[in-house]
Amino acid sequence: MKTLYQINLIALITTVVLYIPALLGMFLHPLLGLIQIISLLVILSKYQSVSSFIKKHITIYMVLVTLITIPMLFGGDIVLMVFFIGSLVLAIYFVIITYLLYKSKKS
Repeated sequence: MKTLYQINLIALITTVVLYIPALLGMFLHPLLGLIQIISLLVILSKYQSVSSFIKKHITIYMVLVTLITIPMLFGGDIVLMVFFIGSLVLAIYFVIITYLLYKSKKS
């Protein structure tokens, strides 16, 4: 789980840093999403060994991802901007979840 946390943290930091110079992070943003989807699938494959506290956060994360993705299908500039900002906030939340998972497995 430490590796999942580190990969997600590095991808998030890289994406945020690349948003600073002329929104270059928009090009890396889909890769961050792919990394987080793969990480989520790894976590879900070990779902039985995860604490109920982490399970609650994983469920909240999946619901929020669904809620932010559905309006994206309808397009529009405002929706796109909200999607990028909202998904970045969700990416931060997912890194926190992977950190909590890493710490719970460590102790």
